[in-house]
Amino acid sequence: MSICKTCKKADVSCPVYPQDTNKCVEYRPKGTIYQQALAKYGEEAQMEMSVEECAEWTVAVKHYKRGRVGKEKLAEELADNWIMNQQMIEAVGRELFNAALNAKLDRLAETIRGKG
Repeated sequence: MSICKTCKKADVSCPVYPQDTNKCVEYRPKGTIYQQALAKYGEEAQMEMSVEECAEWTVAVKHYKRGRVGKEKLAEELADNWIMNQQMIEAVGRELFNAALNAKLDRLAETIRGKG
């Protein structure tokens, strides 16, 4: 099995693209590709695309619940949303997002423990 240049530094085989050092999804720097997409297409256009991807996720979930699509379709739409969400995090600002995320996770933890 080949090892990505980046993965080799981490002493780990690339689990997704063992033959292609440019496509190593697990270990390549992720922020850069999201920033590049925002720069190329613009923040407003990517916000619109994010809304569209959310709608596609909603449809996929409804179809899955009716037995019309499998988990593969859910995974595909979830991946699209993940990519768009990462771009939106870049657009909003990672620090602001992390603060909001931590607050939400704290609230969820309290709810799970029965304190919320």
